[in-house]
Amino acid sequence: MVSATLNIIGLSKMRNHLHNLTPLIILFVSCCLDFYAFLGIRKLTSSISNQRMRCVIHRIYWVLCIFIVIELLSALYLLRTHGDNYMPLFSVSFSTYICFSAVKFTFVLFLLGNDCYRLIAGICLRRILPRSRIITWLGVCLAFLSLNICMYGVTYGKYNYKVHSHAIYFDDLPPAFDGFKIVAISDIHAGSILRTKPVQRGVNLINAQQGDLVVFLGDLVNSRSIEFAPLVNYFGQLRASHGKYAIMGNHDYGDYARWSDETAREENVALLKKYFYEMEFRVLLNEHVTIEKDGQSIALIGVEDWGKGFSKRGNLSLAASGIDGDSFKILLTHNPTHWEEQVKNNPVNIQLSIAGHTHGMQVGIEIPGVLKWSPAQYMYPHWGGLTKENNRYLYVSRGFGFLGLPGRIGILPEITVIELKRKIR
Repeated sequence: MVSATLNIIGLSKMRNHLHNLTPLIILFVSCCLDFYAFLGIRKLTSSISNQRMRCVIHRIYWVLCIFIVIELLSALYLLRTHGDNYMPLFSVSFSTYICFSAVKFTFVLFLLGNDCYRLIAGICLRRILPRSRIITWLGVCLAFLSLNICMYGVTYGKYNYKVHSHAIYFDDLPPAFDGFKIVAISDIHAGSILRTKPVQRGVNLINAQQGDLVVFLGDLVNSRSIEFAPLVNYFGQLRASHGKYAIMGNHDYGDYARWSDETAREENVALLKKYFYEMEFRVLLNEHVTIEKDGQSIALIGVEDWGKGFSKRGNLSLAASGIDGDSFKILLTHNPTHWEEQVKNNPVNIQLSIAGHTHGMQVGIEIPGVLKWSPAQYMYPHWGGLTKENNRYLYVSRGFGFLGLPGRIGILPEITVIELKRKIR
């Protein structure tokens, strides 16, 4: 217990340092992008004979750059000092900053590629080549394409819920559970959701899957349980013939908020559990339940948050204690690194684990059967979708909500449907 507490304190201090450095990071990244992009703009405007017009274009560019950064830093300051009342302002400011930065970043990539070519050619030919106007204009075109993609992601994409359905076959699945359907939702992050109408569409889509079980995989909120209050009535509409269950993620314990004392933090956790109760969800805290159907049963195990580099409140041994070794077992665990570290090689055979946490970084490219890429893959061995090792399955949800980046670009919000199938011997 002491080591776990020290670990949480250490992580909290590290995040506070990063938290304090955020404005400086924003300024540094912005200055680098702004200056390099300006070199390209200067190249494009060099053909304009009217010097005054060139100066006006340059000034408009710099005014926009400075205004967007000041707006974001001001919104960030108000959010930190005055709380979540300024979340709408921050969301708009950050969305604007992301879209504008995406344009500059794409443009800069082309400029940088052209400059690398000029450098190599200069070394070989011993003369400096001019920047290619064609490549510069190509960069402009693709920069505006990236702008449209980002604008879609921060407006409609973050609410464009996509159903991911998978049928998984098992040798040892009890016959009564052949075709049993589990609907999973992860990472709602209620504090980031500013519109409830799209959430109702999401809830309707969840119910349309007609799940036998509905499970939450953690991170209902960003930092404080009260964020979820406006959504209780929406997610309370969820229906499942064999019950609704939930586990808690790293954000649900209040570790990312400042509390007057430990009692206040505990009251925050108690409030979240109250919301679960009102929605008729049972929270599994390092424990398991037996799901019965037609005289047969499976074990549903739920652990508290356990993640590599995060809190380690989960206790799999405690949660699985008392389960018959031959039982078919399903594990709900928030962080997929738990499966990697403790589950896939565990003497206790857990046939299926379901996790969330990664969000797929909310950015990436997914073309079924062709390409699947996200920055998340450099942090998590398993960041989204289905994997199998040691004859055990892990499914990682890309998440229902969003955090940090106020949108989803290429990685759409997910409703997971897993159908258990009995393999014909």
